[in-house]
Amino acid sequence: MNAIPVFEAKNRLSYYLHLTDEQGPVFITNHGKPAYVIQNLKDFTELQSHIKKEKTIYECVQEIRAKYGIDKNDDFDFEQHLESLRMEEPQESARESEYIERLMQDE
Repeated sequence: MNAIPVFEAKNRLSYYLHLTDEQGPVFITNHGKPAYVIQNLKDFTELQSHIKKEKTIYECVQEIRAKYGIDKNDDFDFEQHLESLRMEEPQESARESEYIERLMQDE
């Protein structure tokens, strides 16, 4: 593994750029701790292709619409629906109610 301090990377950048093609990434340290990586674009692109991209909320909504056959032009407002769910008071289950009643009787 190639690890160099920032000042050396600055002074010999072209050398380290060539080195990435021959030996892989070059790690740059700042105050003795790894802080940056120089990597060629080919390796970077290959690495990025293996990372699973998380979906945006918009993409999730579109999947839900497709799954349940909701037309894309439907006026259903997901934001308003989610806000209404957030504002609802949580419903206690029967077990929770019994537990709370027993706690209150024990006091």
